[in-house]
Amino acid sequence: MDNNKRNENRGNISRENSERRISGTTGQNGRPVRDVSHLSGARHSGNMQNSGGASHSGGTQRQSGSTGRPSQQSPSQGRAQDPALPGGAPRVNAPVGQSRDAQSGRPAQGGAPRAAQSGRPNPSGNGRTARSTDRSGRPQQGRPGGKRPMDNAARRRRRRNTVLISIAAFVAVLAVVVLVLWKVVNDYTPDQDPGPITDIVTEPVSETVDDDGTPPVPAASSIERKSGYYTMLVVGHDQVAVNTDVIMLASYDVTNEKISVIQIPRDTYFELGGSAHKINSLFAIERDTTIKDSNARIRSGMEGMTDVLERGLGIPIDFWAMVDLDQFGDLVDAIGGVPIDLPCDMDYEDSEQDLYIHLKKGQQVLDGDSAEKYIRFRKGNNGYAQGDIGRVDAMKVFMSALCRQIKNNLSISTVPKLAETAINMVNTDMKVLDCVYFGKNFMKNVDMSNVNFVTLPGEAVNAGTSYYVMNKAGMLKLMNEYFNPYKIEITDALFDPTGMFGKNADESISSVYKAPVSEKLESSVHNASDINDNGLEIARTGSRSN
Repeated sequence: MDNNKRNENRGNISRENSERRISGTTGQNGRPVRDVSHLSGARHSGNMQNSGGASHSGGTQRQSGSTGRPSQQSPSQGRAQDPALPGGAPRVNAPVGQSRDAQSGRPAQGGAPRAAQSGRPNPSGNGRTARSTDRSGRPQQGRPGGKRPMDNAARRRRRRNTVLISIAAFVAVLAVVVLVLWKVVNDYTPDQDPGPITDIVTEPVSETVDDDGTPPVPAASSIERKSGYYTMLVVGHDQVAVNTDVIMLASYDVTNEKISVIQIPRDTYFELGGSAHKINSLFAIERDTTIKDSNARIRSGMEGMTDVLERGLGIPIDFWAMVDLDQFGDLVDAIGGVPIDLPCDMDYEDSEQDLYIHLKKGQQVLDGDSAEKYIRFRKGNNGYAQGDIGRVDAMKVFMSALCRQIKNNLSISTVPKLAETAINMVNTDMKVLDCVYFGKNFMKNVDMSNVNFVTLPGEAVNAGTSYYVMNKAGMLKLMNEYFNPYKIEITDALFDPTGMFGKNADESISSVYKAPVSEKLESSVHNASDINDNGLEIARTGSRSN
């Protein structure tokens, strides 16, 4: 009797605890119990016997141990009925670390199992592993299977290794491309630009006037070009300056294996739109500043510059190239430096330009940094007496040594690095095949004695502004001998037909423009072989501070 009463009291207590849990009150351990009373048709079992005889109240499983105190039952020892499922189907416990649906208690469909974020194998069998986590879901530090965080030094090493691998892969691919193209160019010929030939007048159709009294119509011009003869405009500038202080016109007679380069001083006088300018501003004048893309903006300036010079010189210019002088040193380093014999010490400092030049007399190998200083040197201790003209002559010395070094050191191992550097520092309208074609022919066929350098003939004039004025007669002679792409001679009518280089300027300028050919013209042409063997005499001011 007493036992029956005790069992009945226990049942009443169990039902009371179940009702408290359902209503959201606290349980025996003082913890709040989730309120599920809002669920439609919810049914809760006050006593559910499992196979071990343990009682369950409201889904909370308690088992009496040997001590008589209730103990927490593991999820595997029994399943509570899910009130949200038909017929009170048993609730399926979620895998460890996986969230349940707030109402149904079923595993949430949207979230990834926490095991997928731990260093242990994923129980789902998908092969993923992830970090060890504590009960809050935070990664555990220092436990087996945990992933130690990567420090900054390790991240930098990883990024550096990735960059080095990428560069190595690029160089390897580039080497293969160059070698393949080296074979392909055997049957390749670059295109030739017709140039301004449609504007050239050769002779009239007839000597008589038309019926309406208009003058005779000029015959359509058709000047045949030499086969295998190409011209190129090369300019250099840095990223800060807009003006192009290095301007050269080159011709390459592939058939006769000759290269000629005429250097145009940056202060050369020319007229455009009724105004006088220096030639180093032509690129900036022609550049379309409304274009946002930097490469397209450079193209607009170079194409405009090329068109103006074609009309003035009366010849087609097949290609153009702009060289970034800020990366000039990289090219020098890529070929192992440039051996050169300096005739004297060269010292100059300019803190505003962050320019400190101190080069010593004698034979030495200039690296990229020293080569840039040599090119930029103009005044100071042993400065050039003719200023910029002296620097132009110094460029002849350096380019001769540079060409020799490239021919002597170019190999399968150096081609990729040289090509990579050239790609980064040169913006050009040449195709890759064009570059390989000219490079291959230069390496195989051109002797240094057939590489000639000359300065634009003329004189320095001060007409309120300092200009260098071209001598037309001297330039016309050089054009026919070294830069004529036509099968006919370039005549006075074809060369500078509008007089843009000074024909109609003030007397101080036009007198130089119209003067006869100088007797010193031929001696102003130098071939690279002679320069490398004997050097080049450049007038200097002697030792002085500036």
